[in-house]
Amino acid sequence: MAIGDIIGDIASLDFDEYGGTLPKIIHVAGTTYAIAYQGYGTDGYVVTVPIQNDGTLGAVIESLEFDTENCKQPWIIHIAGDVYAIAYVGPGANGTLKTFNISDDGTSISLIQTFVFDSGVGIIEPVIVHISGTTYAIFYGGPGSDGWIKTVTIQDNGTITGEIAFLEFDTAYGVYSDPIHISGD
Repeated sequence: MAIGDIIGDIASLDFDEYGGTLPKIIHVAGTTYAIAYQGYGTDGYVVTVPIQNDGTLGAVIESLEFDTENCKQPWIIHIAGDVYAIAYVGPGANGTLKTFNISDDGTSISLIQTFVFDSGVGIIEPVIVHISGTTYAIFYGGPGSDGWIKTVTIQDNGTITGEIAFLEFDTAYGVYSDPIHISGD
């Protein structure tokens, strides 16, 4: 066997037997991970699962259906402490941002706040990134597949205090953004 050879799966887990489209995973603490995804009926879910250091998987610890109308292309990010945010295409195809508390052991998931960052229709694949302090940027495709960026303030306790600024950065085709941090703020 050569270095880099893949020798097979260690383990697998069916965390949702009816769906699980476009899952995004994030480390919570220790061996606990959270997965945000579009589930059955395009509803929004977040589940917590244990992943041991050797790759073995345990059963789903906790599950929360956070949107019963529409959740497409969710993106999860850590805010501070036990606070997380999920940006996604929500009801009416608008841009939706929700904050949650997720306990370190994964046994508790609770909604803090919901904020619609773009009420226009046709929002595509929002991606949220941390900029500095309590400032976060959401990159997404908007009406006409134009590229948009909006900045919002999210306090460490999960309170979303609103939009700071917005910019249409691509008037031709600006969907499926993959922003990276270069330097400083």
